[in-house]
Amino acid sequence: MDIRNTITRHRKHIILFAVFALIALAFFWFNPFKVYLYYDSEANIVFNYGKSSINAEVATDDAVALRAILNGRLTFYDEPSCGFTDDVSIRFGDKVFCPACDGCPTVKYRDKYLGLTDSANKKLRDIMGKYGVYFPCV
Repeated sequence: MDIRNTITRHRKHIILFAVFALIALAFFWFNPFKVYLYYDSEANIVFNYGKSSINAEVATDDAVALRAILNGRLTFYDEPSCGFTDDVSIRFGDKVFCPACDGCPTVKYRDKYLGLTDSANKKLRDIMGKYGVYFPCV
């Protein structure tokens, strides 16, 4: 009789552990995080589309404005149909941000996305336009 109670107790512990592990995994998988950009990292704009091949270092005032647009934004998982590529991107060190090539207010960062307001989207694209980037580029 004691063996049955022990086995039942162990099964309960295993089931509780499995449930806790699944909840923790789901939390970390779906939990959005904020983007943090350090002000000491150099900013570059990359645009390889059509006959254009641009890799430009961004001026300090433009880099500050781009950081202000992207910094602190929450990321989310999605599969938008906007079209993203590393060939049209803003880079802060090893962090690569790919604005939607069709102009929609979304930026891809790693395997997640950032939503922009219409004014932030316009400002981001205006800054990129100073360096020869044009939209749409699909």
